[in-house]
Amino acid sequence: MSQLTLPQKERALNGDLAERCLPFPGSQSLNTFIISSPLAIITLDLEGLVTGWNPASERIFGWSTQESLGRPLLMVYPEKQFEHNSFCKRLNSGESISGIEITRHRKDGAEIVLRASMNPLREEDGTIIGNMALLEDVTEQTRQETRIRKLSQIVEQCPISVVITDIHGIIEYANPKFTSLTGYTTAESIGQNPRILKTGATSDAEYRDLWETITSGRDWKGEFLNRKKNGELYRERATICPLTDNSGKITGYVALKEDITDQRNVEEQLAEANQAIEAIIQAAPLAIYHLAPSGEVSRWNHAAETMFGWKSKDVIGKRLPTLAKDDSDTLDENLVRTLAGECEKGMETRRYKRTGEAVDVHLWTAPTEDANGNATGIISIMDDITERKHAQNQLQLQLERIASLRQIDMAITSSLDLQLTLNVLLDQVTRMLGATAADILLYNPHTYTLEYAARRGQASNELTRPIHLGDDGPGMAARQRRLISLSELTPNLGSYQRAMELAGKGDISYYAVPLIARGQVKGVMEVYHLDNLQRDSEWLDFLEMLAGQAAIAIDSITLFEDLQRTNSELAMAYDATIEGWSRALDLRDKETEGHSERVTEVTMQLARIMGINEAEVAHIRRGALLHDIGKMGVPDSILLKPGSLNEEEWDVMRRHPMMAYDLLAPIAFLRPSLEIPYAHHEKWDGSGYPRGLKGQSIPLAARIFAIADIWDALSSDRPYRAAWPQVKVLAHIQSLAGNHLDPDVVTAFLGLARIKLAA
Repeated sequence: MSQLTLPQKERALNGDLAERCLPFPGSQSLNTFIISSPLAIITLDLEGLVTGWNPASERIFGWSTQESLGRPLLMVYPEKQFEHNSFCKRLNSGESISGIEITRHRKDGAEIVLRASMNPLREEDGTIIGNMALLEDVTEQTRQETRIRKLSQIVEQCPISVVITDIHGIIEYANPKFTSLTGYTTAESIGQNPRILKTGATSDAEYRDLWETITSGRDWKGEFLNRKKNGELYRERATICPLTDNSGKITGYVALKEDITDQRNVEEQLAEANQAIEAIIQAAPLAIYHLAPSGEVSRWNHAAETMFGWKSKDVIGKRLPTLAKDDSDTLDENLVRTLAGECEKGMETRRYKRTGEAVDVHLWTAPTEDANGNATGIISIMDDITERKHAQNQLQLQLERIASLRQIDMAITSSLDLQLTLNVLLDQVTRMLGATAADILLYNPHTYTLEYAARRGQASNELTRPIHLGDDGPGMAARQRRLISLSELTPNLGSYQRAMELAGKGDISYYAVPLIARGQVKGVMEVYHLDNLQRDSEWLDFLEMLAGQAAIAIDSITLFEDLQRTNSELAMAYDATIEGWSRALDLRDKETEGHSERVTEVTMQLARIMGINEAEVAHIRRGALLHDIGKMGVPDSILLKPGSLNEEEWDVMRRHPMMAYDLLAPIAFLRPSLEIPYAHHEKWDGSGYPRGLKGQSIPLAARIFAIADIWDALSSDRPYRAAWPQVKVLAHIQSLAGNHLDPDVVTAFLGLARIKLAA
C-alpha cells in the first residue's frame, strides 16, 4: 500500500457516517471508497487512539464506530499488546508494513486471523500524524488451507499406495508408498499408464473387467499379479474408485494399492503346515483329541487310543462323558469356558481309562477357529503324570522359591526404599516358608542394639523395644552369628514369651537368623510358626538364603544412602567455597557489597522465567557467582587503576573471560557453569569479547546474566556516581535490546522488574 497524505487530523465523534468513521473530510470519493470497502480500514493517531473506523471494521470485529473512536483498539487483547505496540512504533517512525498475518479478537471473544497492511499517515508537509491499517479476515481461508495441508500430509504419509489418474488412466499423482511398492519414482510415474509400468503380469481380460467397472461409476476391488520395476512379481490388492465432480461426471480415478504377497505366501504355508500338523498329532506321544462345539469328538490320535483304550472308530462323532466317569457336567463346563477363550494350561485333573482305571493327567485346552475367526471347537492335550506327580510337586516348590528370590532381587534392584524392600521380603518369607509371623530388626552400630524395622502377622508391641547384642533370641543370633531356634531359649526371654503369646495354648516353633553382608551383621530376621514340626535341611537352607537376600538389600540401600549423604555434603562444601570466592572477588574488584549475590539471584529468577530447568539453574548459579573469576589473572595495577585504561591495559582486561575458562575448565564439577564466566561480555550484535559471539550463538545463561549485571551496576551507588532510579535503569536496558542485549530476554526481564516494582 502506498503512503497516504492526510490533509487534516480530525477525530469527529458525531455527524454522518463518513465523518464519524473517517479522517478524510476533504475527499468525498475516498470516503465513499472506504465506507464501501470490504476490508477493515482503521486509522490511529500517534497516541494509538482510533480516529477512523469503517463499516467493514464494525462487521469484522463487532465493535461499533461509537464504541471505537477515540479509544485504543479493543481487539488487541493483552497477549498481543506488545506486538501491537511494536507495529505502532515502526509505523510512527515512517516504516510501512504489508502482507503479514496477525491474530486478534472479536467483540464476542472469537479469535480471528487477519491479513494486514499498514502505513503511516502524513500531513501535506510529510509530518507523520498517525497510521492506517487495511485488514482482511482470512480466518476461514486459513482453516481451509490447514485442513487441505493436513489431508495432503495424510495422503503423503499413508502406509498404502495412493494413485490418482485422469479419465484415461494416466497417472497424475502417486504418493511415496507407490515408489516403495513398485520401484518407480514419482517422476517416472506421472504421465504414464499404470499398466505400462508393470507389463507382462496381468491379463488383458483382468484389466478389461477392471476398466468396465470403474468407467461405469462403480468401485472395483480385487487382486492381481503385478511386476515391479526390477522385474520382481508381487501380489497386489487394490481398490479403485471413480472421482466425480458436482454434476456426477467422472473426472478421474483413485487407486488404493497394497502388497499382499507375504500374506498369500503365509496362507499357502499355513495349508502346508496344517498337513504337517495332522501328521505330528498322530505321531505325538501325548494324547490329543478335538471336540466340536456340540461336544462330539472330531479327532483322536494314536496316543489317546493307547492312554484310554478307545479306538478312534469308537469315539469319532460321539460324546465322551466316561473320560471323567460320572462327571459329564465338568466336561461341558470346560468346553463352554474354553470356547469362550479361556485356555487351560497344564491343569491337573483325573481321567479314566475304558477299564475304569484312574489316570492323573496334565490337561491343556485351547479354542480353535477357522480362517474367519469362527469357533470350531477345542483341542485338548493330555500327558499322563501319575508317576511324575510327586517329583513335579517338588520341582514346583523349587520354582516358586526361585521366583520368590527373583521378586526379592527385583525389589532390591528397582527400589532404594528400605521399608518397601523389607516388606516385599517379609511377604515372601511368610508365603514361601508358611510362617505365621515374621519380623526384621536392624543393627544400630552406634548403640550396639537391634531395632525393630518391619513385621508381618505379629501383634505384640514388644518388638518396638531395642534388643542388646547377646540378649533374647535376636541378640543371641547376632552375637553368635548363627541360627537360633526356640529350643535354645529360656522361658524368661522376650522371644520365647512372644512366641507363646502368639501361640496361645497351641504349639509354636521359632527361628532367629542373623543377616550378614560383607562379614558384618546388618540385623536379624525372626520367623514364627503355629506348629512344632521339625523343619528339614532344605527348608532351613532356604531360610538362610532369604536371610542372605535381606542382608544384601539392607547393605545396598544403606550404602547408597551413605553415598548420597556424602555427595550432598560435598556439593554443599563446593557451593560454600564458590560463595567465598565470589565475596573475595567482589572485595578485590571493589564491587558494591553483595553485588555477586544480587546478580546471581536475579539471574536465577530470570532463568526460571525463560523455562530453564532447576538442574541447569544450579549450574547458572555457580557461573553467576564466579562471573569475574578470570580477573584473578588481571594485575592490580590494571584492575584497581583509578583512571581510564589505555588500549594495552584494555587488551589485558578483555582476556579475563579466557582466563576464567582456563581456570575452571579443568574442574569437572564447574565445567557446566562456564557459560557465564566465559561469555558474559559477549554482545547480541557481535561486538563483545572475547570471541565476538553474536545472537543465539551466545549461551542463553550468559545473555540472561548480562542483563542482571547491567541492572545491578546501574541500581547501585558507585564512588563515581549515585544509583540510577529504577525507571531510568529499565529504560536504559530496554534501549540496549537488539544491540547489546537479547530482545527476548530483555522483555522477560522487564516483566520481572515490573512485578518487583509493583510488589
